[in-house]
Amino acid sequence: MSDWTDEEYRSMLGFVLPEDHVDQETKFSGAPNTAGFDWRTDARNALTDVKDQGQCGSCWAFSATESVESAYILAGNAPVVMAPQELVDCSRGILSNHGCKGGMYYNAWKWEKDHMAMKESDYPYVSGTTKVHGDCAYDESKGVTEVSGYQQVSADVDSIKAAVEKQPLSIAVMADNDAFRNYSSGVITPDQCPGRIDHAIQAVGWGNDGTQDYFIVRNSWNTVWGDKGFAKLALGVLGGNKCLKAEQENDDRDNEKSENKHAHDDHTNTHALTSANENDCHAGVIIIINTVHSNINFDSLGGDLRWCLSCVWSQAQNRCLVDIGG
Repeated sequence: MSDWTDEEYRSMLGFVLPEDHVDQETKFSGAPNTAGFDWRTDARNALTDVKDQGQCGSCWAFSATESVESAYILAGNAPVVMAPQELVDCSRGILSNHGCKGGMYYNAWKWEKDHMAMKESDYPYVSGTTKVHGDCAYDESKGVTEVSGYQQVSADVDSIKAAVEKQPLSIAVMADNDAFRNYSSGVITPDQCPGRIDHAIQAVGWGNDGTQDYFIVRNSWNTVWGDKGFAKLALGVLGGNKCLKAEQENDDRDNEKSENKHAHDDHTNTHALTSANENDCHAGVIIIINTVHSNINFDSLGGDLRWCLSCVWSQAQNRCLVDIGG
C-alpha cells in the first residue's frame, strides 16, 4: 500500500497496552500435534473474511472481534461477522480503550463479558471513513454472544503453536516499519521489523519454509495488503531481546440472552477463566469460545523474538515492559 502517507499509515497502528496491565498466574501450556497448521485451509472454516479497518486506529477492535468470531464458529455455530464498531464506540473510557486513537483487545473482551457482541449488519463499521468513534449504540436485543473469559498461554514456542492449533489468536506486532508496511510475500525476519509493539492482528497458523518456522497472521487492511490480507512472520534467532505471548479467549452466551446458546468445547472449558487479569509480553492472542491466552518464556525461546511479534524490552529491568498482543 505505497499510496499511504506516513501519517495515514501510523493512524492505523492502534495497539495500546494500559499501564496497569497485570499478568495472569495460570497459563495454558502444551505441545503442537502437527508439523504445521493453517486455519485458512482447515475444514472447520473458523475464519471470516479479511476486513478493512480503514483510517482508524481500531486494529485492537478488529483483532478482538475476529477471535470471538472464530471461537463462536468453533463452538458449533454458523459463521457470523461481528461488529468492531461496537467496541470502538462502547468500550472507551473506563476500559482504557480510545476508539480510533487505540486500545487493547483485553479491554474489548472485558466489555463483551458483560455486553453481547452484535452483528456487523446491525452495527455497521463507519470509523474507517469518519476516522473517529461514534456514540455507543449498543442494543442487547440484537446481541449474538458474550465472552466468558480468557487465559494466557505459556511462554514457550511449542505452547503457542499448540494454542494456534486450538484456535486463531489475537496478537500484537511491530508494524511501523517498511517490511510490514510493504509486505507482499515471503517471511518477515527479526532484522526487518524494528520498532515498538503498535498493531493488533490475528495469528491463524504456523509452518516452516524449509529453513525457518513462521507464524501466519491475518491483518485488517483489506486483501490488497500482503498476501491477500495475510503475512508470514519468522521466529528469528538473532540473539538479544526476545519476547512472545499468545492468548486464547472464551466466548460464552447466556440462554436468557440468546436463543443460539452454544456448547463449550471440552478443551476450552478445561482452561476456563474467572479472572480477567493479564500482563507482560504479548505476541499473539487467541480467542476461543473459552479463551486461553499465550505467554512466552524468554529463556525458552533461545533467540531474538523481539521481531514483529514482541514486546517493549527493558535492558535495565531485564523484562518486557509492554504487552504485544495487539
